[in-house]
Amino acid sequence: MSSAPRRVARLAGAAIVFLGLIAALPVSAGAHGELVASSPTPGETVGSAVHIDLVFSTPIFEWSLTVERPDGEPLEGIAVEKAASYLSYEVAPLSDEGQYIVRYSAVDSDDDLIEGAYAFVVEEGAPSPQDLPVDLSVLIPEDGFPLWKYALLFGAVVVIAALAGLLAEKIRRLRAPAPVG
Repeated sequence: MSSAPRRVARLAGAAIVFLGLIAALPVSAGAHGELVASSPTPGETVGSAVHIDLVFSTPIFEWSLTVERPDGEPLEGIAVEKAASYLSYEVAPLSDEGQYIVRYSAVDSDDDLIEGAYAFVVEEGAPSPQDLPVDLSVLIPEDGFPLWKYALLFGAVVVIAALAGLLAEKIRRLRAPAPVG
C-alpha cells in the first residue's frame, strides 16, 4: 500500500474516533430541567409564609402548582409566573401549624416533564423562610458542554492523530528492509 492511501486511512480512522467522542459528550439541548431552589425549602420549619417560590433550571411551560394544608385540603392561593423559570404561589399568611405539601408539574423547553413534591412545616415561633435572591442566575447551574471545549477536544484529537501517524510512519521505515545496492 502506498503512503497516500495509508494517510487517508489514518485520517479516516482519526475522524471516526473524533465523531465517536463528540457523540458521547453531553450537550445542553439534552439537559433535563429540575427544581433548583425553593422557599420554603424542603423539610424547612417556618413560622409563617405568604408565598411559596420555586425556581427551575430551565424555562418552563404548561405548569401547575398546588399546596396542601396540614388537613390535606388544598391551600387557597394564586400561582404567579414571575419569570420563565420562577413560579410563586401567593397565599394568605399561613397560620395552621403542621406539614404543608407543595406539588409541582411543568414542561421544560425540551418537552420533558418536571414534576415533584416536597413538604415544609409551619410551627409557631419558627423563623420566616429565606427569600430567594433577586438575581436568580446564581441558582441555575451552567448547562451543557461549551463550544470552546469542543474546539479544544478537536485540536487534541488532531494533534494525537498526527503524532500517531508520524509514529506509524517511523515504525514502518524502521521495519522496512534496507535497500540493496
